[in-house]
Amino acid sequence: MESILAAGIELIVWIQASSPAGLHAFFEVFTKLGGSWYLYMVPLVLWCVHYKTGTRLALGLAITLVVNTTLKVWIGQPRPFEMDARIISAGEAGFGLPSGHAQMVVVFWGILAAWVGKRWFWGVAIAMIGLIGYSRVHLGVHFPSDVLAGWALGALMLWAYLRERERLEGWLAASSPSRLAALAAGLGLFVVLFDQLLVGDADHLNAGAG
Repeated sequence: MESILAAGIELIVWIQASSPAGLHAFFEVFTKLGGSWYLYMVPLVLWCVHYKTGTRLALGLAITLVVNTTLKVWIGQPRPFEMDARIISAGEAGFGLPSGHAQMVVVFWGILAAWVGKRWFWGVAIAMIGLIGYSRVHLGVHFPSDVLAGWALGALMLWAYLRERERLEGWLAASSPSRLAALAAGLGLFVVLFDQLLVGDADHLNAGAG
């Protein structure tokens, strides 16, 4: 594992040294499209786009966040900028493996793409998955292996969703709009509270440990 991390550090250093200065600022903005931002997109999809899709997203993101945070605390791997001073980074609290941004972006855009059902939208989804994942490496907050692990976990969860999609669709079809809205709202609230309280506490403890 140490050799993988060492190779990841050298790759990040090379990427940052060979990239134009403006590209770093671009990815600082672009990376904000990942992570916790998706938690607040659920109400928008729920109330303004399609309430059943909002319910799917709320459920998928809730499970994703819990799995990702549990694995990060269990593995306890530091971030690349904490291991090598050559890496340029604004910093980020918490452990690094697996990447939550990479995992969440696969689940979020994968569920949306499955609902839209258009080839061009799958192209948009794949582009978002790739760019947000790469931004984490470019900014020095994740090793390439963190992002690959996040993508793999996200793909596994998306595969499980697609496999059980018909059963879930049947359950959604049999549920009243009010019941679905209450479920989505409850899941969304759980995810936000989990992110702000439990994850925030874990990040604080980790940051304090140096």
